Amino acid sequence: MPSTEKKALFFGILLLVTVALVEGAARVALAVVAPRIGMDVRSTNAIFAEQSARVRTLLDDTEREVIDSTLGWRYRPGYRNGADAVTAQGLRGDRLYDSLPPAGVLRFAAFGDSFVYGNEVGNADSWTAIVEQEAPRIEALNFGVGGYGVDQAYLRYLADGQRFSPHVVAMGFIADDLRRLVNVYRRFVDSREVALAKPRFVLDGGQQLVLLPNPLPTRSAYEGVLANPASVKRLGEHDHWYDAAVYENPAYDVSGTVRLAVAAWSRVRNRYLDADRLYLGEELNENSEAFRIQLVLFDRFLAAARERGVEPVILLFPDRLSLERRRAGSGTIYAPMARQLAARGAPVVDLAEAFATVTDEPVDSWFMPGGHYSRRGNEIVASHVRARLESFRPGSPGVAAR
Repeated sequence: MPSTEKKALFFGILLLVTVALVEGAARVALAVVAPRIGMDVRSTNAIFAEQSARVRTLLDDTEREVIDSTLGWRYRPGYRNGADAVTAQGLRGDRLYDSLPPAGVLRFAAFGDSFVYGNEVGNADSWTAIVEQEAPRIEALNFGVGGYGVDQAYLRYLADGQRFSPHVVAMGFIADDLRRLVNVYRRFVDSREVALAKPRFVLDGGQQLVLLPNPLPTRSAYEGVLANPASVKRLGEHDHWYDAAVYENPAYDVSGTVRLAVAAWSRVRNRYLDADRLYLGEELNENSEAFRIQLVLFDRFLAAARERGVEPVILLFPDRLSLERRRAGSGTIYAPMARQLAARGAPVVDLAEAFATVTDEPVDSWFMPGGHYSRRGNEIVASHVRARLESFRPGSPGVAAR
């Protein structure tokens, strides 16, 4: 064999060995290292297979979530799983409410996500239930739904907010809500998420909100996803978190090296390089599209409540990191949002202030393993909200009599 052919063969074998070693190292990193730093990287086929399983479960009508044509999903009326229950009226709790509040009772309704709902604790340990336990002259109706952005919570308020004639209505917010405002399909945010789609708002040139309706509004639409899993790619057009490299690059499905590179690049881009990223350092980015949409949504909510003769309030729920930062002398993650709301004169209850008064308890005692409040955390929230509510009385200035 001529020496040139031997060299070509040698370098060819060397290249194959190098590729094999790199691919092997990438697969080891994906299996061992990535999960330890919060990276879940799977092939496209694996993502679609789990998606189909999640859609089948949704269509079995056994989950807490049920398809809603406008909101994307809501909780199933009458659902119960141990101490976690939704009433026939679609609210969290174990009791039903009359259409009008009893005389002398202040009725309060809270809209928002899983922190409003009180995920990870039973009904009796949720903050709205504790408010009712501690103040019998207050009714606290819980319209929270896990996974909601404030866009969905706002739309639910428009649809359901007057059903029980509340005197005071709250919109809950946590920092994580921002990523949901620029999301259409939950699994684009995290491929382990539920297979649910949602509406979203965009800002037009005049900074006015334009609603893009829920793209999967019916059972038959989800059956279509089962028949053609890749059809969800069309949902990426208006989704900030859609990554074409995951769903449209054939090499991603077969190469661990490509998957690792895409995952690492996406993480760096979303956290540090994207001009529209959600965070600047450890705080929310005031210039992001999601932040600007959120402020307009708050304005819309406050205006809608006041037009209905209802007293509105915005509840800012701190997560674990925000409270750890606060205790260490820094600001909360959502401090830029709190500042913007204060500048607008919006009625805000920053619940970090409630936790700050409790200095002799570890932050961990206020949280469950999944990141939501424990019974103790819910007690702190309930006490602070109750004190605010007790300043209102039906028929007093700013609170419409019913």
